[in-house]
Amino acid sequence: MKKSLIGLLVSTLSLSGCVGLEVANAIVQSGNSAVSDLIPAERMTVVSNDLESATPAIYKPYVYRSGQDCRFAALVVPYERTWPEETRHGDGNVTVRAPEPGKVAGYISVVYKKSCPGVLDESILRAGRQATITGKGSILTRSFSSDTTTYLVSSWDGAMNSQNMLKAGEDKPKWWPQVVERLARLSKNDPKVKAALTYGQPLFVQAAPEQEDAIRIATAE
Repeated sequence: MKKSLIGLLVSTLSLSGCVGLEVANAIVQSGNSAVSDLIPAERMTVVSNDLESATPAIYKPYVYRSGQDCRFAALVVPYERTWPEETRHGDGNVTVRAPEPGKVAGYISVVYKKSCPGVLDESILRAGRQATITGKGSILTRSFSSDTTTYLVSSWDGAMNSQNMLKAGEDKPKWWPQVVERLARLSKNDPKVKAALTYGQPLFVQAAPEQEDAIRIATAE
């Protein structure tokens, strides 16, 4: 599928001017739509660089997907890579990155509520890696800036492919247990995190049964 998408994209380069650029952009967005389901609803959502944090965020369906009027409440949670990570290269070689505990490896968006006009809110549980940007400079100067502001933006390259955490028979991502653990820990002092965890408690327990006690304690009155 990727090869066919690339072929289509390359073929558009023969088109002149703005027409070619518009067609290429449409193809890229269509390709993203095939693997992405949600996109940040706000133009910019600043998240914390602190590993022990959870930032509220609102999502909407990705372009061309149904339910464009619906909104999804989420918490964006940093995770640390406590496992080695293999990267396979085109020449067949494999490099292994050692675990980096205590360092933010990325961000996970945990979507727990769906709200659509005219119907009751629905408790759901989806999660996926959310791409972020660090530094508010231009794309050319950002890497040279001392600005450490980290945020997610509402753009096609910020779309998130979220996984249904309740789907039976599928292994949970390596980051899932620590994300649930972090939410349970943060809920002791953060009312917004506690409210989210309390709202979705039955589903969180279903998706992380081995952490049921911690979840119930965290959401207790």
